[in-house]
Amino acid sequence: VDDTPGQTRLHEYHTSGTFSEIRNNGTKVTKVVGENFDIVVHNNNVYVGGSCNVHINSNSTVNVGGSSTVNVGGSSNVTVNGETNLTHNGDVTRKIKGDYTIEIDGAFIFNKPVPTATAIVPPVAPV
Repeated sequence: VDDTPGQTRLHEYHTSGTFSEIRNNGTKVTKVVGENFDIVVHNNNVYVGGSCNVHINSNSTVNVGGSSTVNVGGSSNVTVNGETNLTHNGDVTRKIKGDYTIEIDGAFIFNKPVPTATAIVPPVAPV
């Protein structure tokens, strides 16, 4: 605990460099030098009253055991600097209430599986 007038703070520090600090203005800073785990046994809600930025310097995976919904109140932009693969193991519905523009700089390849042919064999006449 730092009781310096005008600069009070709560500071928890480990020799590894991991720390948690609450500053005089209410700002909280947490730094984890090793791995970090947050485990919530029941529900979890996160509310951010301003902007939120997430920076991941390596790979990321999101696993949802049930359904997922994303609601965006304004515009949405996704930029992928590599390949994108989408797999739908069910029906797909798109509702577009405006123009739909596709810009393709390379080839447009539309693959639809050809149904397996069923041979029709005429009956053999009795001898």
